[in-house]
Amino acid sequence: MILEQLLNQPTQSIPPQPQTVAEFSEPEEPVQEFFPEYLLIDPQIVGYPDLEMQKDIYTWVASGLPFDSYTIKDLGAGRGDFYRHLDALGKAKYVDYHGIESNPNLVNVGRAKHEGINLINNNYFDFDLTTDYTILIGTLNEDNGEDKWERFKKTIEYCMKSTSTASILILASDMDGFDGFCDYPIGEVVKILGSNLRFEIDYSEFKDIYKLIVHNGGFD
Repeated sequence: MILEQLLNQPTQSIPPQPQTVAEFSEPEEPVQEFFPEYLLIDPQIVGYPDLEMQKDIYTWVASGLPFDSYTIKDLGAGRGDFYRHLDALGKAKYVDYHGIESNPNLVNVGRAKHEGINLINNNYFDFDLTTDYTILIGTLNEDNGEDKWERFKKTIEYCMKSTSTASILILASDMDGFDGFCDYPIGEVVKILGSNLRFEIDYSEFKDIYKLIVHNGGFD
């Protein structure tokens, strides 16, 4: 794929800049000359068919977060667009955001697009930091060659160990057989989570997409 080839090409590393508040909207001008404009603004680069769905998903995730000061890990953060969306909603002012992304080129694009963002190029399993909240927005639906259920269980275990309040996951129950993606039927997820975890599932917003919230700690 052309987009994949472009993202896998070496790019010039861009150091983080001082943090500023930004609007969640397409920039009128390319932010940096190092990248084509579509790499900075195209929602398909980070897995969304259009900007409207990207914003709707992000708003849905943000509805589970407080306005008060908190720390958050964004696992599989891509360009870090979710942080910019928090700014647009007025929720990012006191947020300590850590975006973890394994693709170094997406990290560089994100640093160019979102001035001052804290994006870290790493496998999230190797990132040792406890935060109040952890989010994964579609990250597990990308097929990386591992057994999807082992990866799911390993991710939940990681979230429980490194999150003090709750983890929010956006999952697709049916990817309609698209190559490069995997699905997580709700019934199977409920069986794996069992009765020892406090969790809730919201499937009211989208067809075949649901929000899984896993609260830290089990039932008393």
